[in-house]
Amino acid sequence: MTRASGEATVAAVSRHPRLAALLLYLGFSGLLFARAAAPHFTTIYLGRGIDQAFFIWCLVWWPYAIAHHLNPFVCRLIFAPAGFNLAWATSIPLLSLLALPLTAAVGPITTFNLLCVACPALTAWTAFMLCHRLTGRFGPSLLGGYIFGFSSYMLAQVFGGHLNLLAAFLIPLAVHLVLARLHERISRRIFILALLALATAQFLISTEILATMTVFGALALAAAWTMGARELRRRTAELAAPIFLAYLGTAMLVSPYLYYLWAGFRTTPIYSPSWHSADLLNFLVPTRTIALGSAIGLFRGVSATFTSDVSEQAAYVGLPLLAIAIWFTLERWRTLEARVLGLMLMVTAVAAMGLRLHVAGKAYFKLPWSLFHRAPLLDQALPLRFTVYLFLTLAVLAALWLAAPRRRTLTRAGAGALVFASLLPNPAARVWAAPGSVAPPPAFFTTGRYRRYLARGEIVATLPYAWGEADACMLWQALSGMYFRLAGGYPPLSPESYMRWPIVRSAIQRATIPDPADQWKAFAADHEVTAAIRGDNPLPADFPTIDPILAALGAPVIAAGGIALYRVPPATLAPYRGLDWTRMETLANAQRFGALLMAAQSYLASGADPAGLTPKRAAKIGRLPAAWLPMPARASDYRLYLHAEPDGLITVGLLGTYAALRPLIDRYGVYTQRLHFAFPSRLGKRSASTRAYYHPLTMTFDRQGLARAAALALTEPPRLDFDSRSDSKDPTPSIGTNRSSATTPR
Repeated sequence: MTRASGEATVAAVSRHPRLAALLLYLGFSGLLFARAAAPHFTTIYLGRGIDQAFFIWCLVWWPYAIAHHLNPFVCRLIFAPAGFNLAWATSIPLLSLLALPLTAAVGPITTFNLLCVACPALTAWTAFMLCHRLTGRFGPSLLGGYIFGFSSYMLAQVFGGHLNLLAAFLIPLAVHLVLARLHERISRRIFILALLALATAQFLISTEILATMTVFGALALAAAWTMGARELRRRTAELAAPIFLAYLGTAMLVSPYLYYLWAGFRTTPIYSPSWHSADLLNFLVPTRTIALGSAIGLFRGVSATFTSDVSEQAAYVGLPLLAIAIWFTLERWRTLEARVLGLMLMVTAVAAMGLRLHVAGKAYFKLPWSLFHRAPLLDQALPLRFTVYLFLTLAVLAALWLAAPRRRTLTRAGAGALVFASLLPNPAARVWAAPGSVAPPPAFFTTGRYRRYLARGEIVATLPYAWGEADACMLWQALSGMYFRLAGGYPPLSPESYMRWPIVRSAIQRATIPDPADQWKAFAADHEVTAAIRGDNPLPADFPTIDPILAALGAPVIAAGGIALYRVPPATLAPYRGLDWTRMETLANAQRFGALLMAAQSYLASGADPAGLTPKRAAKIGRLPAAWLPMPARASDYRLYLHAEPDGLITVGLLGTYAALRPLIDRYGVYTQRLHFAFPSRLGKRSASTRAYYHPLTMTFDRQGLARAAALALTEPPRLDFDSRSDSKDPTPSIGTNRSSATTPR
C-alpha cells in the first residue's frame, strides 16, 4: 500500500468510523462463517446442533400464520392435532418478519445462514458504537466490538445455531441509551420511547435475553447509585420511573404474547441450570470454537471435562484479556467506572458459574445464584448464557484501558494483538458447518414433489418419531411452505401429552420397548396420522430398530425424491383408536414386569447363585431381551430392577407413572412381602400423589410368592384389550387378554 492510499484509508475511517467498523466486522464474519457452508449455502445450514431446523421453521411460520389469518401463538401444524403453544419456544417473531423479503427471495435456509453471519457483525458493531461513545478512539473501540461480537459466547451460539441468542446486538444499545439519559444528552420522553421500542424488539427476539438484561442492568444501576456521588445518585434514581413506564408500555404492546406465555407457564426449566453452568477452568481454557482450544491438546483434554456441551460452553476469557481487566481495575480503582465495571465482572462471572462451583466437571459448594434461580422467567435462563454480559463488560473495560492517554502506542498494539489472537475463532470451516456429513434436504420437499403424494393439511409422522438427530421434520415442513401437518416437532419443547407416549420416550432415550409396532400404531391413531415418512439419514448406532414398525404398516413403500413414504391404511389404525398413552404405558410395564418375574423364576429354578441375579445377567443367558436394557451412560425411564436381597428375598421393579403401574400392584401385590413406589416410600397416599411422574415401583417376593407371580405372568400374559378405552369411567384401564398380536418374551 502506498503512503497516499494509506492516508486516504485513515481519512475515510476518521470520517466514517461506524461504517468502516461495520464493514470490517461483516468481512471478518463472512470470511469465518459463510465459507463454512459454501458451496452449499442454500441447502446446508450453519451450526452443529439440532436447533437450526426449528429456527429455520420459525422464519417461515410467522409470515405464514399472519398471511393465513392464523393465531401465531398456537400452532396446530406441529404436534398435531392438538397443536403447540409457541410462546415459550423462542420463535424469533421479529427476526422472521424483518427477514420476510429475504426468505421469500432466497429461501429459509439461506436466510438463516445470512442471519448467522450478520448477527455477530451487528453485535460487534453496536458494542463498537458504545465503546466509541465512551472513548472517542477508533482502534480501542474496534477491539472492544471484536471482544463482544466474536466472544466465546457468540461463537458457542453460532456453533449451536441458537439464532435467538446470537442476535444480541440490542444489549449494547440499551446500555448506550441509559448512559445517554444519565448524562442528560436525551430528553426523558425520547428515552422512554426509545427504551420502549428497544425492549419490545428484544422481547420479540428473545424473552430470555430481555429478562436477564433487565436483571443485570438493574444491578449495574444499583451499583452506580451506591458508589456514585450525590448528583449521580439523583440522576440514577430518576431513571426508575421512565424505565418502569417503558416496560409498562412494552407489556401493553406484547400483551397477546404475554397472555399465551402465562397460559403455557412452565414450572420447571427446559434444561438443567446445574448442567449448563460455567466451569471455573473454562475462563482460561478454550473449547474447540477457539483456535487455541483446537490446536493445543492439553486444552482439548481439559475442556472435555466441562459441563454442558460446546454450544453452551461460553466462558472463555483468556489470559491477556483477564490481565487487562485486572490491570484496569487496580490502576483506576478510585474511579467510579472502574469500581462498577469490576463489580459487574465479578457478579456476571459468579452468576455464570450457576448453582455450584464446577472445576474440571466436578461439583463442589453452592454459589450465590442458587438463591435466585427459581424466580419466574429466570428459572428458564441458563447460567452459562450470562457470559454475554461478562463479555460486554470486558469489551468496555478493554476499550477504556487501551484508550488511556498515558498508554504507549507499542503497549496498545501488543496488548490488542494478544487479545485478538487469544480470542481468535477456530478458522477450520468444519467447526461451523458440516457439508460433507449432513445430507441436503430431500428433493421430495425442495422440488414440490410432495404435492403429488400428500394432501394439503394431512397429518404426517416422520420415522423415527421426529427426533432431531434422525429427522429434520420441521425443516421439511418449512420447505414445503407448511403444506402438511406434523404429528411431532422440535423435541426439546415437546408438550407433555406428546412425551408421555412410550414409543416417543423410548426413541428419545434410545431404549427398546416390547411390541413397538403396537405402540406406534396406537400413537399414530391418537394423532390422526395418515402417512409416515422416512428420510435417508442413518439412524444413530444405539437407536432402537424401526423395522417392526415398518413391517406392521400394511402398505407398500413409495420411494420418491430421497424419502420413503408409507401410506397408513385407516383399517390398520382403526382398532387402536381411543387408546391413550396411559393404556400403552400400562401394557409396556406389564410386559416388562412379567418378563422380569419369569426371568427371575427361571434363573432360580436352574440352581444359579441368587447373588448373581441382575437384568444384565438375565439378558446374557437369554431370559430377557438384551435390547430392553438401557444404555449404561444414558438416563432412562426404562430402567429395570432385578436382584436378591440380603434376607434371601427377590426384588423386581421398573420405572413408571402411578396410573400405569397400578394394575401391576393390583395383579401381583398379593404375592409380595414388601412393595414400594417412589422408593424408598411404601405405597400410600404420598406415593399416589406422584402419579404424574416417573418413579420406581419395586416388589419384593419370597420364593413361593415369586413362583406364583411368575406362573400368573406365564399363563395370562398381558395383551392389548381393545375394549378397554381411554373414555372408560376408570381412568386406569385393566390389562386385557384378548385380540392382540402382542407377545411376552419367555
